[in-house]
This record gives sequence, structure tokens and C-alpha cells, in this order.
Amino acid sequence: MTIFNDTKLYFYFAIVTLALALITASLSAYSRFSVEPRIHSLLNSENNMQDNYRQAYILLRNPQIFALYEHFDIDGMKIKNSLIYFDNKVYEGKEFIPDEKKYLELLLQRRTDGSQLGFNTVVYLLIVSFLAWAMFFYERRKFQPVS
Repeated sequence: MTIFNDTKLYFYFAIVTLALALITASLSAYSRFSVEPRIHSLLNSENNMQDNYRQAYILLRNPQIFALYEHFDIDGMKIKNSLIYFDNKVYEGKEFIPDEKKYLELLLQRRTDGSQLGFNTVVYLLIVSFLAWAMFFYERRKFQPVS
């Protein structure tokens, strides 16, 4: 029976999952700590509401990695209809009204959920990477020459 040395396989797998975790964490952290507070402050600002809502929508239109708008769930029709409505409004240069804030907040909630999913994915990837590292060190110890 042949015993295979899988240390390289575990090593590269651990490195790749750790790199994916770091990339996902940086994207989610950028959204959570930079973009989402800016959108929230634009939506809650009382001054120059028209421009603030327009800027907030433009920021929301570029979705978070896990909040892509082409992946619809049960709330998909509300999201899809809001995007079509606001795209036309921005394209035609129409003004935003205060009643539209709730639809912008719905898009912000979708983005917030996406960044939370990103952080949950980071935890999962870190667990998988930890297990790969554990197997790497186990295999390495198993195949060390006996002195």
C-alpha cells in the first residue's frame, strides 16, 4: 500500500483559503466602515436632500460583492423595481422626493446584508484554512524522517 505525502496539497489549500478570507474581509470591511456610513449620512441629512438622495443612490447602485442585484431572492421584485425606477429618475434628471427614502433604505439594507454575509464567509474560510493548516502540520510530522 502506497502512502501519499499530501503536505503540498494542504499547504497550498490553506494559503488559498486564507487569501480568499483576507480579500473578502477587506471588501466587506470597506463596505461596512466606509461606504455604508456615508450612504446612511446622506439619507439622513436634512440639507440639500435632492442631491444627497441622488448621491446615495449612485453609491448604492454599485453593489457590494455579496449584494449583487442580479441575484434576487424573495425581496427581488422590490429591489428590481426600485433599481429600474431610480435608474430612469437619475437618467432623466428628475428630482427625488422624501417618500423615496424608504426605497433607498431598502437598497442600503440589501448592501448591509451583503457585507454581513461577507463577514460570515470570512469566518467560514478561516475555519477551513485552520483545518487545512492542522492537516498540513499533521502530514508534515507524519512524514518526518525518524532519527
